[in-house]
Amino acid sequence: MYWVKSFTDIKVLNKQAGTIILFVLVMTAFLANLSLLGMKNSLHSRKLTRSLIGYQLALQRAESALLQGESQLSQNASYLVGQQGRPAEPGKYPQLFGTTLLTTRLVLDKNGRWLDARYVHPTVLKGQVISSYITEKLLLKVGDTSAHYFRITAKGWGFAGNRAVVIQTIIRQQEQLVRVSWQQLP
Repeated sequence: MYWVKSFTDIKVLNKQAGTIILFVLVMTAFLANLSLLGMKNSLHSRKLTRSLIGYQLALQRAESALLQGESQLSQNASYLVGQQGRPAEPGKYPQLFGTTLLTTRLVLDKNGRWLDARYVHPTVLKGQVISSYITEKLLLKVGDTSAHYFRITAKGWGFAGNRAVVIQTIIRQQEQLVRVSWQQLP
């Protein structure tokens, strides 16, 4: 316990109390900034994780649509395009404009038709399209003329359509289906 003996002793106590208060304020400000920095890092990590999960979900949905397209391949289907670029059978196209310059996928991207069931085979979950695919019959003739080649392009979306992934495969159909190539498109 400290006994005040004179008025000068009270002034010394007041100076020490001010220093302590100032030190406490500086420490409080430092800890507040440190906690805000931690919250900011936590939110940033959450956004990165959500983005990665959205990408993985979109990729899985696109792969699922691709497998569905492979299972629905039919050599006898009508691969013709009618008015306004609409296929005779939804999602089934002939090879358009060659193999490298312009593909059906680019036409669908440009016109925003990936969600339209008249142009693609969509997969719908709770009223929202989560993936869709198209099948193109290619004009390739390699060696044996009994083999037919198809290009299947699938697009899958992540959470609420915020992330999209497009994958594509080429299938050779002869006596059985053989996957010739697989790639993810930008």
